[in-house]
Amino acid sequence: MEKGKIIIFFNKHFHRIYNSKFIRFSITGGLGTVTNLVIFYIICDLLKQPSNLGAIVAFIFAVTQNYFINHFWTFKDYSKKKKVSFPDYIKFVGVAILGLAVNLLVLNLLLFFFKFPLKVIAQTIGILVGLFFNYIGSDKFVFKKQK
Repeated sequence: MEKGKIIIFFNKHFHRIYNSKFIRFSITGGLGTVTNLVIFYIICDLLKQPSNLGAIVAFIFAVTQNYFINHFWTFKDYSKKKKVSFPDYIKFVGVAILGLAVNLLVLNLLLFFFKFPLKVIAQTIGILVGLFFNYIGSDKFVFKKQK
């Protein structure tokens, strides 16, 4: 493939991916996941605190970070019409709490049935399962288009 064709191919697909809300939501979630896992690792694996405590504290930091990134980037069409607001933040947290419940369920089931060298592995799986619940709730409830 010629250099020019590679650049055209990359630009075409990059813009399609960049304009996908789900991809932007997933990237934002990826950043939140890194935040979540670092905090969880510090609390649970380094400080030897209970996994539910670590998951909840990590959740609070990650959900706040994700609300702002989703507001200004993922759902940028929504934020053009509406400023950051406490009611929207509460809605976002509510949706995220459902995702957290799924996360905790998966985390605890995995830790009960399997022996992981690090608890953070089970936490990663729990976060991935909760991703779809969070996207649908954010898209349809928190950042829904105004009519």
